[in-house]
Amino acid sequence: MKPKVLIADDSPLVLRMIEKMLTGAGYEVVTAHDGQEALERAAGERFGLAILDVSMPRMNGDEACRALKAGEATRGLPVIILTSREAGEMAALAGTGADHFISKDTNTHHILDLVRSVLGPAD
Repeated sequence: MKPKVLIADDSPLVLRMIEKMLTGAGYEVVTAHDGQEALERAAGERFGLAILDVSMPRMNGDEACRALKAGEATRGLPVIILTSREAGEMAALAGTGADHFISKDTNTHHILDLVRSVLGPAD
């Protein structure tokens, strides 16, 4: 069974780019357009990893991460926070309970490397 990744980002371009990269690497991907939708998807499916953008409408990524880490069924779900913020601002996100932080400015291959380090190879 392919590892399943939940990606939440309000940018259709970013969503498509990460989804295409991860499906191309053999992962199953489910997308959400904000933190609230991500929580709804996580409540109905089992994921190996969640990638959450920080700035989203309805519920941002740090709020969604806190909710995932507080939920009994999702407490152990590894979460990567994807942000366009500077490294100093990332430190302020440490209280979210996220397992990893990565900048949107990072080469997309670094995102894939991080996913592989968390989930292992998809094949």
